[in-house]
Amino acid sequence: MCYNLYNYGMLLLIFLNGREYMRKILKMLKPYTGTLTLSIIFSALFAVLEILIPVYTKYILSEGIISRDMDNILRYGGIMLLLTLAGVVASLLNTYFSTKTSVNYAMHIRNVVFTKVSHLAQSDVDKIGGCFFTAFSAIVCVYGNISVYLQKTVVIKHFQN
Repeated sequence: MCYNLYNYGMLLLIFLNGREYMRKILKMLKPYTGTLTLSIIFSALFAVLEILIPVYTKYILSEGIISRDMDNILRYGGIMLLLTLAGVVASLLNTYFSTKTSVNYAMHIRNVVFTKVSHLAQSDVDKIGGCFFTAFSAIVCVYGNISVYLQKTVVIKHFQN
């Protein structure tokens, strides 16, 4: 009973005070803006490089195969190969920086929560009881389920195309 009431209360608080919670979360993200920015830049670079591949495929077809010009085919094929390699490097760098950001940010949040909980008075801990910790576990579980759902949706849509 305590678990359900506390969860619904937390969800209501988050819904009503969403801006305040987001401000606190974004403030804690400030030390990681460098790696976050690099992650976004490399993600955008990867997307641009992937968009350029069909453009050069069109050039190979129109200027190389139709006119039977082997030099154009090799030139545009080489450019496509370089774009693909640059895309792989951009994707790897994006993965590195986004992982570094998320791991460090998660550690920071855990440290803040641990410090806050460890400074609670015993009377506060008695009032909260186990509800706080089960609610925190439920939030982590909901986040994990949403993450898995989004990953499956992206993979399914990728293979449908």
